[in-house]
Amino acid sequence: MLPEAQNQQADQSLAVVVGIATTGRPGILRDTLQHMASLTDQPDKVIVSIASAGDVDLDALGALPFPFDVITSPKGACDQRNAIFDAVPS
Repeated sequence: MLPEAQNQQADQSLAVVVGIATTGRPGILRDTLQHMASLTDQPDKVIVSIASAGDVDLDALGALPFPFDVITSPKGACDQRNAIFDAVPS
């Protein structure tokens, strides 16, 4: 198989998943997700890890053009990132 054909095959099975660990910044999260929604190349999925319900304002987000999951984990960058890794579909 030619290298170009191999790359095309590999690209078809790849997915871009964006993980965001956040605490106490619902406005910045909203702005970030709205900016991502305006991009030409959008992620296949976004997973946001929050420590409490106040970390995200779902009503302010509106409809996003990509699948979006919010998960809750203990507060802390390591715990929240690990929760995102655990939530990424295989």
